[in-house]
Amino acid sequence: MLQVAVADSVETDAPPGEATVELDVPSRQVSAAVSVTEAAPVFVAFSLQPDGKITHQISSEPFRTCNGALRWPPTSAGPPTYTC
Repeated sequence: MLQVAVADSVETDAPPGEATVELDVPSRQVSAAVSVTEAAPVFVAFSLQPDGKITHQISSEPFRTCNGALRWPPTSAGPPTYTC
């Protein structure tokens, strides 16, 4: 289980079909873009790794927080499980 501090959360509406979610971190001079194609709500979590790379996780379920930290299993198959 990976624990990530939540820096920000943004909610937006988009029509069904393909959309691009972009993240820019000017202080680290990194950015990322993720394309999602979903008709139902989709949730995207980004993580800035110690080596400066950005990783992401896409879910059909909202990500959960525990004591102010976002929890998600970045390498597990199947539905995420959460413990706090």
